[in-house]
Amino acid sequence: MDSITTALSLEQLRRLASGSESVSEHVIDLLGAMQSSDEESRAWASDALETLEVLPLALAAQVAERCSSPHAAVAAWACILLTRLGSDATKYQSAIVACLNDHPAISTRQQAALALASVPDLDSAALDALRQAADSDDPRLKRLATSALASGKS
Repeated sequence: MDSITTALSLEQLRRLASGSESVSEHVIDLLGAMQSSDEESRAWASDALETLEVLPLALAAQVAERCSSPHAAVAAWACILLTRLGSDATKYQSAIVACLNDHPAISTRQQAALALASVPDLDSAALDALRQAADSDDPRLKRLATSALASGKS
């Protein structure tokens, strides 16, 4: 269950989304499910990930690696999940910054900017990336980056 390619059945995804099973032990599998060609599986996986309030610190490094996934939804969710580390999110902000700077999907870069707004104590690389994103031609990325810079957590 530690491989991104491990498939969860649709029934398992539904149980995880409904809260009848612990999501924290299936985070990596759920990220893998975000690559599914089946839209319903991706939707249930997203619903399940949404229920995770705190990302277990033991999974942080594996999740941080997913910020560089070429799959837009995987990278976006990885950025979101890292913010659910609380104050420990600061340790993993470089993965979110790399996503903001380099991911080819604008929607994923938008999620990275949004995620950085939730990270306490942004470092200079994060602030520089947000300033660059605030000059983007994409209006949503520009707004999210500007908001993250003004959030008071930077």
